[in-house]
Amino acid sequence: MPKAVCPVCEMDIRLRGSACLTGSRLRCPECDQLLEVTSERPLELEEALEESAVHDDELL
Repeated sequence: MPKAVCPVCEMDIRLRGSACLTGSRLRCPECDQLLEVTSERPLELEEALEESAVHDDELL
């Protein structure tokens, strides 16, 4: 099972199947930060904007 590191708390996170695809979103089980897969090889995660923040930005 592939794993990546949370960029916030540095916890190793194991990902399954479609969770490993670029653009997939998940929450870190340790710090609850919303993360997004930004690269499949190597597997990398970055902090993602919350859904409400995305919609607020679209209104500007």
